[in-house]
Amino acid sequence: MRSFLVIGLGGSGGKTIRYLKQSLGEWLTEIGWASGMPQGWQFLHIDTPSTQEAPILPGRPELLPPIEYMSLHRDGVPFGTVV
Repeated sequence: MRSFLVIGLGGSGGKTIRYLKQSLGEWLTEIGWASGMPQGWQFLHIDTPSTQEAPILPGRPELLPPIEYMSLHRDGVPFGTVV
């Protein structure tokens, strides 16, 4: 297995990462891998909301762990500063 970093930008990028991780997890289970996601496989969702937005869809993957989410906005920062 090779190491890789997947970066998702915006809401769609975050959803893509979540579904990718779900599919990879299912594949790892199928091949008998029982040690969770390999450490060399890294994921990062970058978006503007301070927390991840969870779509209300049946069967949707869980949100990414906080360490895999980076917000470009901080509470108390005026919009002009963000721009």
